[in-house]
Amino acid sequence: MAICSAQAQSGNQGVGLALVAAVKGYAARIIMPDSCSEERRRIMEHYGAEVVLVHDEGDIGACIQECIALAASMAAEDVRVFVPQQFENRDNVAAALRLAAKLGPGKTVVTLAPDTGERYFSTPLLAG
Repeated sequence: MAICSAQAQSGNQGVGLALVAAVKGYAARIIMPDSCSEERRRIMEHYGAEVVLVHDEGDIGACIQECIALAASMAAEDVRVFVPQQFENRDNVAAALRLAAKLGPGKTVVTLAPDTGERYFSTPLLAG
């Protein structure tokens, strides 16, 4: 089984997929913009994943589309390639809603990227 990930991501999903692939003995190829953090790339490579970088020429949306097209091309050529499509996966949305319900009304989720110190805020997940 080969895992191929091309997502609009900062690398978190790629790190998780690389870890799972290492544990399960799968080959992992992570496709991502070269503007994503070098620290995350190194973690993925440490887990044994091949990291394929697509150059970000300053238009991250276009770069992500190029990453997704490359992953789709690989999947079309090899049936063992799995492209998770995290933003189109209904289970991903369901997991986010379960987390929101667990946190309760009025809570805000804050994710801090340790390599850059950037903060990503969600809007309140549930109304009161």
